[in-house]
Amino acid sequence: MIITLWQGLPYYMILYLSALANVDKSLYEAAEIDGAGPIRRFVTVTVPGVKVMMFLVATLTTIGCLKIFTEVYLLGGSASPTKTLTMYIRDRIVDPTFGSLGQGDAASVCLFLITFGFIIASQSLQRKAEDS
Repeated sequence: MIITLWQGLPYYMILYLSALANVDKSLYEAAEIDGAGPIRRFVTVTVPGVKVMMFLVATLTTIGCLKIFTEVYLLGGSASPTKTLTMYIRDRIVDPTFGSLGQGDAASVCLFLITFGFIIASQSLQRKAEDS
């Protein structure tokens, strides 16, 4: 997760900066007039203003973590004790001795379903957060 986050950090920062630029300045002024301090303004104005982008970044980071392959393969190779689902898929499909195309395909479908399920769950959580 740390490698994926570090790799996508510039992209995520651009997304957050664009979300921060879209937060209305009059909301900050109104909160300041009402006597809100900096922490209260952050919690009541900034966080709701960037909540959609927070969900998007969390979704993109999690999808990136689910499909991580290159980093783990370069750090440990195929004999690494650390195995991700994508490495398992590669080992099953490519390995001529112990591989099985059917098992690799089934694992690929499982990876798709996990990713799709997470996206659906993220979308429903985002809708609930927007409604409240």
